[in-house]
Amino acid sequence: MSANEKLMGRIVRHRAMMIQVENGVMEELVQQLGQVRKEALDKLVAASNEPLTKKGVESLVEEIRIDLTLAREDMTATLKDRLAEAFTAEEELAMTVFRGAVPMVVAKATNYQALALKRIDDILKMPVAGVSYEQAIANMFDRLGGQIDKLAQKAFAEGFQEALYSGKTMAQARGAGWAAAEKLQSNLGAARELFDKAVRKDLETIVHGHYQATIDKAQTSVYQQNRKLLQGVVFTATLDHKTCPICGALDGTVYWMDGIPEGEEGDVFERKPALPIHPHCRCTYAPIVKAFKSLPIDDSKFSKASQKLLDGDIPKPDRYDAWFAKQSGTVQRDILGAGRYDLWKSGSVDLADLSKNGQVLTLDQLRGK
Repeated sequence: MSANEKLMGRIVRHRAMMIQVENGVMEELVQQLGQVRKEALDKLVAASNEPLTKKGVESLVEEIRIDLTLAREDMTATLKDRLAEAFTAEEELAMTVFRGAVPMVVAKATNYQALALKRIDDILKMPVAGVSYEQAIANMFDRLGGQIDKLAQKAFAEGFQEALYSGKTMAQARGAGWAAAEKLQSNLGAARELFDKAVRKDLETIVHGHYQATIDKAQTSVYQQNRKLLQGVVFTATLDHKTCPICGALDGTVYWMDGIPEGEEGDVFERKPALPIHPHCRCTYAPIVKAFKSLPIDDSKFSKASQKLLDGDIPKPDRYDAWFAKQSGTVQRDILGAGRYDLWKSGSVDLADLSKNGQVLTLDQLRGK
């Protein structure tokens, strides 16, 4: 097994391990979310056990918004700490993986200088899909507060509307707070669902997206420091039924450190797409070490075994299109969907045609090709 094959295998296994770490961070934040969920639901339950007034609803919503603000601050601080820890740890891990896969003579030539904390903090604030982690969490809690406000106001309005339709006068309707309270009580399930589905889904997207971006930036820092030893990096997708057309099209693409060699394809390292490519992306980049003759190291220092390990070849495991071709028609249809599968099966489009500029094309766009 060559050094590059060993590197790719270790990087892929490392990415799978980091997904588990991300899940652990996610669960830590879910526990924090669970506390504010309990406090908000307790307040909603208490409010539904007595007649509601307009002022009471406004006060209830304001109390819950204050709780959400405190929870947002706590959650933002926790995620910031975990991302900073991940960046620092990943720099060291990426360097360890690299050094462990190459002969000692190359390992001794590597460079590693951990970034200063201020620089890490600046990197962590960089947006993912146009939004920083701080703003993403703030947006999540703003939406939640607005939805709870809407839910409470709707219960109040519907309760009083029922009182009016029952033939009571406006004066009587104003005292019909029990009807509104009953409406609020019937909407408690919707409030629970907000926390258990919508907010949790938002939180998963934020954590996984910014965690993967942090890992990618830490690895990029290490590879940039050692560009004299590297040909570049190769985009490596996780190949299974969840692999999207965007990542499938990028799988195996090489991003070269010193320009694209004659006769080769790919792009330059500085233009490699930042990870994640999309929410819940599982892809990574594997570094490619130069052949021993191209390394800035005296040839006489390489043993024959080391020379054999450092052949400079780029590992070529099954790329997405080759992997996809081996799957059954049922699996292929399940992955692409009926419409895209029919277009692909008929030869109207290739797998690479399914996405463009980082976006999955619609059926109408594909049919117009």
